[in-house]
Amino acid sequence: MNRDFPFDYSSGPFNCLQSESSRALQELYYHHMFMATITFHGGMKSITYEWGDTFNNRLRSTAPDHFAMKSIAEKMNMYSSKSYQVGSSNDIVYAVRGGMEEWGYAGTWFNQENEVT
Repeated sequence: MNRDFPFDYSSGPFNCLQSESSRALQELYYHHMFMATITFHGGMKSITYEWGDTFNNRLRSTAPDHFAMKSIAEKMNMYSSKSYQVGSSNDIVYAVRGGMEEWGYAGTWFNQENEVT
């Protein structure tokens, strides 16, 4: 289901929400307002937060509540038993299209042209 969400696409066709898991998450988001989510990916030891999409990577922009997410991530790292890399998805990992994190965070207030509405 990784990269199976309709975010940061400038032209079709959109082959998103193809997996049963991503459609189930879409339904959860449709019926509930989540204040925060955490995703787990194997192999990398990092605590990352939005932005991780190609549109905002090109602009070198940060999420509207970047400082709050950074503070939470730094506290999580401080209280963990390990030392993780901490930063935005674009800074720590790499930019992607169709990521669940950005879709879940900003999909409702970005329009189809990826501009803030």
